[in-house]
Amino acid sequence: MHHLRFPLELPGVPVASLRAFHASPEALNALTPAGTLVRVTGDLGPLHEGQRLVLHLRKFGLPMTWEAVNEDISESGFTDRMVRGPFRSWRHRHVFEATPEGSRLVDEVAFQLPLWPLSAPALPFVLMDIRKLFAFRHAATRQALDPSL
Repeated sequence: MHHLRFPLELPGVPVASLRAFHASPEALNALTPAGTLVRVTGDLGPLHEGQRLVLHLRKFGLPMTWEAVNEDISESGFTDRMVRGPFRSWRHRHVFEATPEGSRLVDEVAFQLPLWPLSAPALPFVLMDIRKLFAFRHAATRQALDPSL
């Protein structure tokens, strides 16, 4: 299992605003790089326990389906868990923390590649892609929530 952690400091942004942004149905589109997300089906309402979403993506020019369920929802965050998709397993915990300056988002990702250890040569490319994705997501979050931008 591989574990990654991506913190984002948001001075001046109340934790309630951070939580509300990530709980909104519009967040998924805002947090996905252009050209990647083709469409979303499933339970498209506001974030709730057991919510299932199916993402129809295009990655490296190839169509891909990613089905996720939202769970462990609380004031301090939620987890989306892949139930069908390109990884052997994927858990993404969104943590929302209040700070003296505003708020902090921490994205915690735990994943396994399929066919491990045969897929080991792909790991550096997967890690690079995940880091690039979360850099994009954090820039999009900051842009959506930081009033000074």
